[in-house]
Amino acid sequence: MATERLVVFDLLCYLLYKFGKMPLKELKAVLFDFYNADAIAEAKSLLLKDVEAFKVDLKLPYMPAARRDDTTGELNDIMTILSTVDKQKLYGRLPKYVSQGPDNMPSIHMGEGDLNCLLSLIRKLGEKVDGMGAEMGAIMKIVRDLQVQRPVTSMAEARAPLRDKQQVEQSNCCRVATTTPCLRLYAGSAQCTGF
Repeated sequence: MATERLVVFDLLCYLLYKFGKMPLKELKAVLFDFYNADAIAEAKSLLLKDVEAFKVDLKLPYMPAARRDDTTGELNDIMTILSTVDKQKLYGRLPKYVSQGPDNMPSIHMGEGDLNCLLSLIRKLGEKVDGMGAEMGAIMKIVRDLQVQRPVTSMAEARAPLRDKQQVEQSNCCRVATTTPCLRLYAGSAQCTGF
């Protein structure tokens, strides 16, 4: 049984573990935020050297050996190399990259692993709250429109018209010709339910 070659390189250890398990855009952002430009350039150089050791024509697109002050370009080159290796099913030929310790790698984000379920529930709850906000806005508009029609200055004034109109509307209620039942509520009780 052949022994696997171990290479201590924190960035490549993290990258190869997360590659394919995490969206590339998010993965690049994590690497860009956590590692400096020198570490990213060194990772690209080491990865290219290890891929060339395959003695297989991978048909990699042209990429400069080093890109000065272009960390994003270096990360894109690394992703291109890994994608090409993955497409040609040569991933297993790469050495086993290991880390010196967990402090040398980015920490796990909330969106990963077991917390995806919680994050999904929070998103759904946010969507429901947004929907309720729109409905509350419509209700508030109706209330404002009603207040503009006849502003109420006191609670006594608000109740008085109901008591005076109660008998008139009760008698008119059953005479209204509609296709839906007429239901008037006064002080919490139904007064008339006619057609």
